[in-house]
Parts: sequence; structure tokens; C-alpha cells
Amino acid sequence: NELLETKLADLCLNDEREKKIINNKKNILTKNIDTKNIVGFHVDKIQNFLFSAINSQNNDSEKEKKKKKMILNSSDKISSDFYNKIEEKFSVKEKEKILVKTSGKYIFGTDLETEIINKKCKEIFEYFYKISNGQIFLLYTWCDNDTSLENKKKLDLCMKKLKSSKNYNELLKDNAGILFSLSQN
Repeated sequence: NELLETKLADLCLNDEREKKIINNKKNILTKNIDTKNIVGFHVDKIQNFLFSAINSQNNDSEKEKKKKKMILNSSDKISSDFYNKIEEKFSVKEKEKILVKTSGKYIFGTDLETEIINKKCKEIFEYFYKISNGQIFLLYTWCDNDTSLENKKKLDLCMKKLKSSKNYNELLKDNAGILFSLSQN
């Protein structure tokens, strides 16, 4: 498993994905996000899900390329489903409203009211939690869009809130019904 984890980490840092991250950072600084709220999603606990996708494979060296391809394909499919589900629920159509769209992260602006944002976030959380049998845990948050801040600061604030233990605890509390319903089935 340690070897597989190391190889997974190496795969995730390939040149193509690094280029996307760099381009996204450049785009963040030039966009004018003038929406009411900033919403952020981050896929957590994905590693176990990817490992389960290749769990049936043996560890012989001749199958390493096949494993790498399976990991990348699984990761790409999850990312594609992740983006599509969020874009569908939030009707994210304008690229100008997207701050970050990288593997496992999606941060964008919206004019929806917080009650509607909360409802949609919970629906997306539930969808991914259930289809993965609890192996994908989706972190999410939103915050007011302080138009006096630069986009980088907006992004930093959202990322900090997204990964905070307070947010994690709130998600556990808000989604307790979903989290514990799988263990009963």
C-alpha cells in the first residue's frame, strides 16, 4: 500500500495537471468576481476510493502501467462527475464565476441565497457519499463575497474556511443523518 500511495502521489503531480493549476492561479488574479457569495468544494477521503478501484489487481511489476492507468482513469471520472454535479446543481455556466477548478477542488461565485446554497451543497454531499458507499467525503463551505478584497484573498479565505476543523465538525453535525444511514444498511 505504501508503494501504491507513493505512486499515486507521483501520478497526481504530473506535468499536465501542474499546468492546469498554474493557469488557474493566473486566471484567479485577473477575474472580477462580482457575485454575492463564494462557494467551495473539496473532495476528501478520495484515496481509499481510488485504491478500491484497483484492489483486485496483483502487485507484480508488469501490471504497474495498467494500475497507473486505472488510477488516473478513476480519478478523472470522479473529477468529471464532481464538476458536472456541481455545475448542474448550481447552474455554473459562466467561466468568469469560477475561481478554482482543479482535481478535487471547485470554488466559484454565485448570487444564490445562503439557504439555497446550503440545500444544494447538502444534496451534492449526499450524492457523492452514497454513490461511493461512504468512501468520498465532500467538504463544502460558502462565504460572503467581500468585493473590497482581491481574488487571491477571497480564495485564501474560502480555502481556509473549507479545510478548518470548525467547518469539518459543522459538516459532520449537519450531515449526521446521511453519515449514519449507510452504517445501518
